[in-house]
Amino acid sequence: MIAAHTPPAWLAGARWHYSHVIGGASDPVEVRTPEDDAAASDAKPGQLRLRVQRIARTLCVVDGAGCEMGHISKDGILPWRRYVMRRGSEIVWTLQTTSIVKKHHSVSISDGSVWRFDTPFFWWQQLVAVENDAPRLLGYVGPTKRVWEFAIEPGRDGIEIMAAVATMHRSWWRS
Repeated sequence: MIAAHTPPAWLAGARWHYSHVIGGASDPVEVRTPEDDAAASDAKPGQLRLRVQRIARTLCVVDGAGCEMGHISKDGILPWRRYVMRRGSEIVWTLQTTSIVKKHHSVSISDGSVWRFDTPFFWWQQLVAVENDAPRLLGYVGPTKRVWEFAIEPGRDGIEIMAAVATMHRSWWRS
C-alpha cells in the first residue's frame, strides 16, 4: 500500500519518539522523546509526551504534564475496527482499521487531513504513514515488541497523531 523507498528530506532533522506498551491489566502506552536524540534507557527514558490508559470503557489521553487531552472510545459493531478520539464533545480524529489483518489504518483528523498507516505485520516490522502520498512518519518495531520507534515530520508531531500511534500500538500488542 505505502512505499517509502527514498527517505524524505525532513528525516534528517526529525526528532525520534517511541511508544512503549507498559503492560499490566489495562496495557497503558507511553509516548516519549529521548533526550538530546540519545538512545532511551530505563535510566534515561526521555521526556513523556503522552500516556494512553484505560479508564472504565474508554482510553484516556494525558499529556506529559498530566493534563487530560481527550478520550478514545471504540465506535461501531466490530470492536477493533474503529476508534474515535474526542475532546469534550468534539471529535479530534477517527481511526479506522482498513484491512482484516489490522495492517492498514486510516486516521481522519478534524482539520480534514487523512493519514494512511501501514503497521507491523509478521516480517514487515516497519511503521509508515503518508498524507497526500507524502511520507509523514517512519518507524519500526524494536528493540522489543513493546516498543515502536518513529520519527514524524517536524511540525506534525502533535499529541493527536501520537495518540493515534499509541492506540494502534496498543491494539496491535493486544491482538
